[in-house]
Amino acid sequence: MSTGNEKKILSEMMGQAFIYQQKDQHESAIHILSEMIEIEPNNSDAHHYLGVSYLHQKKFQKAVFEMEYAVQLSPELDYYYSNLGMAYWKNGQREKAINCFKQGLKLKADHQYIQINLSQVLMDAGRLEESLIECYKFLEKYPDNYTVFFLLILIEHRLCKKDIITSTVKSHVRKKNISLEKWLASISEGDDIFLFTKGVLYILFEKYEQGIHFIKKSESIVPGSGWIFTYKTIFQINHHYGSIANSNICKKPQVLHHSDYQGVISMNDLGIRGRLGHQIQYYLGLKKYARKHNYCLEVSDWLGRYLFEGCDDPFVSDIYDTIDSTDPAFIRSTEDNCSPPKKKFNLRGSCFHMPTTSEEKQHIQQLLKLRPFWRKKLEPCITRLKKHHKTLLTIHVRRGDFIKDGRYVPSNQVYLKWLEKIWPDLDQPVLYLSSDEAEKIQADYWKFNPFIGRDFGKIFCFDDFLTDFYVLSHSDIVVVAQSSFSRIAAMCNEKCSQFYRVNPETQKIETVNH
Repeated sequence: MSTGNEKKILSEMMGQAFIYQQKDQHESAIHILSEMIEIEPNNSDAHHYLGVSYLHQKKFQKAVFEMEYAVQLSPELDYYYSNLGMAYWKNGQREKAINCFKQGLKLKADHQYIQINLSQVLMDAGRLEESLIECYKFLEKYPDNYTVFFLLILIEHRLCKKDIITSTVKSHVRKKNISLEKWLASISEGDDIFLFTKGVLYILFEKYEQGIHFIKKSESIVPGSGWIFTYKTIFQINHHYGSIANSNICKKPQVLHHSDYQGVISMNDLGIRGRLGHQIQYYLGLKKYARKHNYCLEVSDWLGRYLFEGCDDPFVSDIYDTIDSTDPAFIRSTEDNCSPPKKKFNLRGSCFHMPTTSEEKQHIQQLLKLRPFWRKKLEPCITRLKKHHKTLLTIHVRRGDFIKDGRYVPSNQVYLKWLEKIWPDLDQPVLYLSSDEAEKIQADYWKFNPFIGRDFGKIFCFDDFLTDFYVLSHSDIVVVAQSSFSRIAAMCNEKCSQFYRVNPETQKIETVNH
């Protein structure tokens, strides 16, 4: 039992720890909270908030350990379950997170944070119908909290249904007894989630220009975000290219009982996991797995449906149990002659491996062949690049979110030094820079008179990533970045025999066996 003096000291220490946490100075907070535990080992708040600091530092196992002990000491505090549930979730313990959040709601039924996080982790666990039910409960309790509509957008995407959002909004607006226009205008623009949600809702209610405006604002806050980029691009393609964009969308009949298949594998979050390169990577792994086991592949909406000739798989037609790609039974089924873990299942994670045979590469090149409409728009670019040149050399320089996330990004000097060395020996070379910041770096390469996508004018009514992808896949020499985008584009290149990359350790450009 703490003495009166100890209680005062502990109270002052907790106050200082809170100040450090509010300033995001978690090492200092951890130091104080650890001292508190030395003074009073069973101080549940000290253990709990120590776990909170570990959670912010992404030390999830330590966070779970401290918060679990805090709950043992004080099982009646709802906010303990709120943070412990989040720690479980971040640590990949989804079922424990779900149970923890549910226990917290038993203690306090009107805890908004727990309720919305329960909806999210249920969705993440693949329990989509339960997640939808929790979203509707949340909407009834908190009709002015628009976060739930973000979740509904993602649930609709994964269920491959097109009426969840619009029907919910119409019902919600009727209950509030206001016009749709007034309700849409009232949605917050405070962060990327709200801006994205507002943009999607405007578009779904046929206010395209306003919707794209808000989605672009959202993307400017979190550049590189896969779900924002995907929704924005698909909306742009559908709006501007209509029947051409949709002519590739699979309209096959249900195949769940088709005698040619041994089972079903799906990925219901394919279109919201990463940008184009990552989506293709996930898709190729699924495609290979489905072929290996003669499974029908079903996927959610993603960019490949609109861009490539071979990506015409059916939409997800049912809710299947979700299995993680780290599950030992699934891993065995990818490597050995073992059967898939279930007859029908939804995969979370990636099972992609770089192709090793020419047959595998040819199959991928067939799958990822751009549809004629896009090729016709892009062929003049190659013609222009090669008009007075014979050797097209393309460098992919990934910057943007890579720099923001602290990932390795070679300096322009690494590329320039290499170009100076090889340029004189190339046969009438021309340089193309593929980059998310092409306009910023173009001037640095002035000696080589480089082209970038903007030099071809406005080809598409969406970002010019497709121009870069096409040029990379038609170049004679390619320098890939530490990015799936350029690696996939290089894999689609049927003529190039010289591939290079920058070795982060030596910061020199080396040959890649591709």
